[in-house]
Amino acid sequence: MPRPHRYAGGFGIIEFAVAIIILGMVFLFALRGTTLIAPLRSYVVAQQINQYRSAVLQYQADLMHLPGDDSVAPDRWGRPPALFSMLGSTISSAGNGKIDGLLDDSANASGEQYMAWRDLRLGGYVEGDKNLVGQSARPENTYGGVFGFAADNFGVEQVLCLTKVPGTDAALLDKRLDDGSISAGRLQGTSRWDPVDAHNHFEKADTAAYDPEKTYIICLPYLP
Repeated sequence: MPRPHRYAGGFGIIEFAVAIIILGMVFLFALRGTTLIAPLRSYVVAQQINQYRSAVLQYQADLMHLPGDDSVAPDRWGRPPALFSMLGSTISSAGNGKIDGLLDDSANASGEQYMAWRDLRLGGYVEGDKNLVGQSARPENTYGGVFGFAADNFGVEQVLCLTKVPGTDAALLDKRLDDGSISAGRLQGTSRWDPVDAHNHFEKADTAAYDPEKTYIICLPYLP
């Protein structure tokens, strides 16, 4: 005679218990995976930051100029000169030992802060399209923002900045690369966003701690 099923159309108690345990393990591993995303992502971004900083230092060591501020670059690379429009005049500050310009400045597409990326690419120090100009020359970052140079931000001079950084990642990057404080040390940040009127240039960093619900601009010096 055929043996009767324990349950006419479903799992037995043991199978049901095993299924619950497996689902629980999958859930725990998935949850743990989400907690690991930000640390891993911030590690990768920190490496990118250091690579860009190293590229600037190598350019300076090889060519005796900073990228963007390189007064010889128009002849060396065949690119247009880095110029700024001020008070109706066009001026050049090339050769003064600084990468001048604001983080976001659509009116000065040939500014040093954007030409710096072109020089790094033309010299083979950074990968990317050598013909990109203005704000579009800035490399995208993992967070949907960009890497960008600026003469200063938050009172810190000669900086490399990242935009649209989630608060959790910003805090992790600050701990990896500096002191973990949003308004102290070499790396500082803000959750403010004003690319048109303020050009995303701010006198001081935020005083409140990094908020996981906000996104940030963070900046740190590209020189030691």
